[in-house]
Amino acid sequence: MIKRKIFYLILFNMFLISSVVLTDSSFTINGLMILNNRSSNSNLGSSGIPYLSWDPAGVSICQATNLQYEAEICSDGQGGAIIVWRDQRTDPDGDIYAQKINSTGNIQWTGSGVPVHITTEAEDNPQLCSDGNGGAIITWDHDGISSGEDIYAQRINSTGDFPWGGVKMISTQTNDQYYPELCMDGDGGAIITWEHYRTIPLYDIYAQKINSSGGFPWGSEKQVCTASNNQILPKICSDGAGGAIIVWWDYRSDADGDIYVQKINSSGQTEWTNNGTIIHATIWEETAAQICSDGLGGAIIVWQHDGVSTGLDIYAQRINSNGGIEWTAGGVEICTNNSDQQNAQICSDGSGGAIITWDDQTSGYDIYAQRINSKGAVEWKTNGVPICVAASDQYFPEIVSDGVGGAIIVWQDYRTGSTSDIYAQRIDSKGNIQWNYNGMLIIGANDLQQYPRLCSDGNEGAIITWQDDRAETSADNIYAQRIEDIPLSSEHEPILIPIISGPNVFDSILSLVGIGIIAAIAASSVVITIIIMKKAK
Repeated sequence: MIKRKIFYLILFNMFLISSVVLTDSSFTINGLMILNNRSSNSNLGSSGIPYLSWDPAGVSICQATNLQYEAEICSDGQGGAIIVWRDQRTDPDGDIYAQKINSTGNIQWTGSGVPVHITTEAEDNPQLCSDGNGGAIITWDHDGISSGEDIYAQRINSTGDFPWGGVKMISTQTNDQYYPELCMDGDGGAIITWEHYRTIPLYDIYAQKINSSGGFPWGSEKQVCTASNNQILPKICSDGAGGAIIVWWDYRSDADGDIYVQKINSSGQTEWTNNGTIIHATIWEETAAQICSDGLGGAIIVWQHDGVSTGLDIYAQRINSNGGIEWTAGGVEICTNNSDQQNAQICSDGSGGAIITWDDQTSGYDIYAQRINSKGAVEWKTNGVPICVAASDQYFPEIVSDGVGGAIIVWQDYRTGSTSDIYAQRIDSKGNIQWNYNGMLIIGANDLQQYPRLCSDGNEGAIITWQDDRAETSADNIYAQRIEDIPLSSEHEPILIPIISGPNVFDSILSLVGIGIIAAIAASSVVITIIIMKKAK
């Protein structure tokens, strides 16, 4: 009798979902309204179906004792990723660990991570970039206590070994160095930049190049900016020719800060205006600059500007390979709504422009995005396309190119209450969202999932990592997930998609609705499996 009831339940759900697809309507299951994605709120793409490739609960990158946090990620160039984080399993001040995960979600190195640097002193702010050969170069700041904060680096290869042997000290100068950032040099090495508390009480910007063998072709580190007052929080991107472009927040002429930028070539020589070219200067505050390459030896920079009456706004500017400003003086307005827009992130659109995302406080905190082309014209809706306007707040978006003119955006989401989950959205080159309205649920486990980071999987998808408190103890862990599109084909071969059960279980069904497929679900106490096939013509 029980088996018969389950059979009838499956048939009933098949009828409901198939009816929606065929009649282009909405439906309700167990009190949950499932909306057709052809509604006015969505321009759903038809290139494929968003699909979580790995374990629906996420793949555990590290479940060691105590706290793991400050996770960062880069591609391994082979469809997988390398993840680095700060780890308190043996030291309350934190050590640096790393792990590699392949394209199928299998851990490649020692369980719970390879120790990159373990000391009794604090290691923090880890960052990494690909070494171009399946491994990564990792940098961080190290509290030497008596010698102050220093910048260190290490290379880890594709097998989890260290070809440099011991770690490399990037800066050996006195006083403190903080917040390293790095980019590939195009030849297996990296260029690293940081803020240096060299001339007390002022911070300046420095850089160093380390090659694939762990050598320093520039000799000692190079000055990027040593102007008066403070220069802090540098960001960096490759110039495509073995050098880098660096942007920072600068107090030389304004107590609230302006935005400056400099190019340093492959030989370690600065190429633009001494101490940097000014990008935006007003009597108001310009902060939180981010940067991406324009693909032609220059860069596109985004920042938040305190418009006072309109709150924090988002602006952008392009600087060419010769240090010339390309767009409107003072920057192009990306969003100037009468509220705060902040935490802007940027990636290339592959055509000389960029796609920018931010969190917007117009109606609670929501996620928006905008594309700006190579000429400095915004291409999508004025003040941005809504990526997520779900209930409650959404914060801290991160973005990566999808490789075909669009982008994938991930964020921390509080729509279900006081605990946060991780959601993602794909947007195409025309500003049409491609996945579920208000985003695809990446993970909705117990308690907090937060601070997501992502990198491209090299196949129009992304690999996402985050800090996870599902164990509900003092030990936050690191997890990861891959999201990709399953292309729609004319064949009727079924695809099995496991989805973790819970209040958001039907989120993934949203993307099946209205795109020409037939779906059936089979329920169990653990997961729901969706079987999908392209609808016959």
